[in-house]
Amino acid sequence: MLTQLTKLFFSGLFYLYNFRLQDYFSTHGNPIYRKIPNKISRNITCFTHTCLGVCLSGYYQVSYSPTIFFLMSTVSSGYFLFDIWYNIKYDSRTISNLIYIYHHLVALFILNKSSDYQIYKILFWAEISNIPMYIVYHYMKTEPDSLKLEIWKQIQKYTYLIARIPILGYYSYQIYLITDEKIAFYFCFPIYLLGIIWTYILFSSK
Repeated sequence: MLTQLTKLFFSGLFYLYNFRLQDYFSTHGNPIYRKIPNKISRNITCFTHTCLGVCLSGYYQVSYSPTIFFLMSTVSSGYFLFDIWYNIKYDSRTISNLIYIYHHLVALFILNKSSDYQIYKILFWAEISNIPMYIVYHYMKTEPDSLKLEIWKQIQKYTYLIARIPILGYYSYQIYLITDEKIAFYFCFPIYLLGIIWTYILFSSK
């Protein structure tokens, strides 16, 4: 019970952080921020979670501290709960958004299994591959004609390719081999396939 309440607590923190950012961008700074404060604030909230996820999952791989694993799974669970709520409340019901919700539900399921599933390795590399995506999105909304956007698009392509296909493919296969319960692998495998599809889209786009 305490664990579930802690996850809801972190979900609430992400909620407050996101909407405080949104309120700030509505009234301060760059005119573009004031024009689309919800998109800017959500992107920064996602980026904040990504940084926390990389730091906590990376630190767990050198410390193997149960406390760090608990913090990692709780913070990320809180974020995914917040983002599912945000998606249902504010986003349209498209195929891509339904896939997004499925991704989050699978992530919640795996995060709350034991560390034997090596979710810390999956989370580390998945979030590493997400970092350029949030930077690209930020420049697309704020400086769509800048050279920085083009540079980060190239970084995004190759970071995503390396992290999502060979590295996560290897760890997914390792999870399949070392765990007796295969249901986690079967839930995750469609997400891996979607990563391949998204990589193709990235390299096909200009």
